[in-house]
Amino acid sequence: MQAPEPPVTAVKRRALAGKQRGVTLIEILVAIVLLSIGLLGLAGLQLRGMQVNQGSALRSQAAILAGDLADRMRADVAAANPANTTGSFYGAFTPASWAGASPPSMQDWLRSELGTLPAGVAAQAVPCNGNQLPCVHVWTPAPVGTLPTPVQIDVFWNDARASAAATSNATSLLGQFTIVTGLSSAY
Repeated sequence: MQAPEPPVTAVKRRALAGKQRGVTLIEILVAIVLLSIGLLGLAGLQLRGMQVNQGSALRSQAAILAGDLADRMRADVAAANPANTTGSFYGAFTPASWAGASPPSMQDWLRSELGTLPAGVAAQAVPCNGNQLPCVHVWTPAPVGTLPTPVQIDVFWNDARASAAATSNATSLLGQFTIVTGLSSAY
């Protein structure tokens, strides 16, 4: 007895399978292009993640510095009195103007602490000398005599490195951290 003839479609399928073996060069090139596009996207995502991380680290550092300055003000109550126009913490300072700050704790803070933030020149107006960064602006947003005395500490720094649109001269972006705290009424 003779085996039955296979259907025509099965014969054609076997013939076509015999002709196509492996992957063509065009298919490999298309796969490489798609893989390259995906890897470029991942590289861009990694870069943006590093920039956001840098900005977050600078903001955390500014928060720690502002809290430290508030603690120094609480420790030196006489100089922290906003009615004290000489020898006080109040004003706008940069690390370069540390000699203009009268309390020794403020001079030390400006000289050794504030200078750890990135420097530059602010493209927009900040309440510091010549828009030089980093700087701190200490002021009271309430009338003198308000108890407990509210104090606002604004810390500014050059945040261009943490931006997606960082420029070569690093003057375009401004980082700012503000803390408002109350001081003791023991003046």
